[in-house]
Amino acid sequence: MKRFFALLFALLLFALPAFAEGYEMTLPEGFSWIEGEELEGYLAAARADAGAEFSDQARLALNGEMSLSVVLSTTDQPDGASAAKEILDGYAAHIAGFESVEPEKVTIGETDFWRFSFAIDGQTATQYCTVHEGEMALITLISAPEDALSGFRWNA
Repeated sequence: MKRFFALLFALLLFALPAFAEGYEMTLPEGFSWIEGEELEGYLAAARADAGAEFSDQARLALNGEMSLSVVLSTTDQPDGASAAKEILDGYAAHIAGFESVEPEKVTIGETDFWRFSFAIDGQTATQYCTVHEGEMALITLISAPEDALSGFRWNA
C-alpha cells in the first residue's frame, strides 16, 4: 500500500502549485491521520518516484485498507470544475489516458466537489476537487465511502 500512495503523491507533483491552508477535516470513525516519520516515508517515496520535491503539507489518513488523503494548494482557477480540468490536463501531460477523463459534480454535505476516478498501480483512486477563495483541496479516497467527505469544511 505504501508504494501505491507514493505513486499517487508523485502524480500530484505534476499538477499542484504551492500549499495553502484554510479547511477543517473531521475524519470518519476508524480513520486516523498518519504523521511524523511514517508520513515522511510516504512523501520520501513520492519524491523518489517523481524525481522532484513534494510539499510535506499533504495529509494522509488510514483505516485498514481504506485511505483518505488531502492536498491543499493555491489556485488561479475560479471554481472546482476548472481546477479539476487543470489537474487532469497536468496528469495527461505525463500519463496517457487522462485526456479522456471528465470530472463530475457532486455535492457532499455543504460542499460542491468535482469527482474523477482512475486506476494506478492496480488500485482505483477517486479524487474530489473543490475551490474556495483561491484555495483548492484535492481529496483522494481509496476503498473509502464517499460520505467520508462529509467531515470536510472550508474555514470561513
